[in-house]
Amino acid sequence: MCGGRPVRNATIKLWDNDMFDPDDLIAETQANVDGTFELSGFVISITSIDPQIRIYHNCRSTSKVCRRKITFTVPDNYINKGKKVATWFDLGTPNMEIGVKHKEEPYCY
Repeated sequence: MCGGRPVRNATIKLWDNDMFDPDDLIAETQANVDGTFELSGFVISITSIDPQIRIYHNCRSTSKVCRRKITFTVPDNYINKGKKVATWFDLGTPNMEIGVKHKEEPYCY
């Protein structure tokens, strides 16, 4: 949400946050007109993964070239084995108006 309205044109990406290597993009989607989204992905890795949901949006942004990016870490108990999702993580309804200290940064393209 952006205040009382759905965030428009938000891009949601699922990343494997790697400590020593570049992060791996697992999946990507756009928010629906009502602000909802569903995202799942599959990656083969020899080590454990650290999945993050990154939301790129323009809520309360005046920039024409930068979007706000906010990162959420997916809890370990929602990491499934195999391609089929056994347990979905419900992010809830975050309000993108608020900034999250140390978890938000501009994303300029």
